[in-house]
Amino acid sequence: MLWLRNPIFRKTVAPTILNFKSAPNPTETTRVTPTQAPTKVAVNYAGSGSGDYFLSALNQYIKGDLAAALLSCNKALRLNPKFAGAYSLRGNINYINQDYSGALSDFNQAVQFDPRLASAYMGRGLSQSALSNPEAAIADYTQAIQLSPDVLAYYNRGVVQLNLGNQAAALQDLQKSADLALAEGNQPDYDRAKEALSIAGRNCQQSIRKICDR
Repeated sequence: MLWLRNPIFRKTVAPTILNFKSAPNPTETTRVTPTQAPTKVAVNYAGSGSGDYFLSALNQYIKGDLAAALLSCNKALRLNPKFAGAYSLRGNINYINQDYSGALSDFNQAVQFDPRLASAYMGRGLSQSALSNPEAAIADYTQAIQLSPDVLAYYNRGVVQLNLGNQAAALQDLQKSADLALAEGNQPDYDRAKEALSIAGRNCQQSIRKICDR
């Protein structure tokens, strides 16, 4: 069974890729590895206000306290209604809570205020898939790939292509995901992509799950 890969925090595993480049005055990009939680959040903000609430939300999110993270995101957005990173983080929270329409709305806001925020397109792609909009999901994964080529973006786009019966496109995306994972030394994602390639190459009728939300 193939699953779309979720770059969003799930309650049963460690956080994976989080990238909120649009946060105000970041000196570093927040990035969490796919296999383990960080010991600290590598973001530093000048000043206070919305950025402080965002940092609180991010730390709460990483710890799995989604209710507190949601409150902190809301406070950050009240102070800065154009804070794309906060919209993206709130979209992640809504997605985890299976409020896919709410997540989609937040990711729409995120890309409106920062059209180069690749993680927001990834989240929007997952939300579109959850809402049974595969063509829109493919468009969002494509945009994420154009901004920041990524193992998960290629994998997810490949799975959606396979769901739609586009075998050749699926094989191409899944192979690219495997190649990137191999280059990064990312064995779990490499193995997953190779397994998906095997399924796609057989053109079997195996049931394909559209969303991995746990």
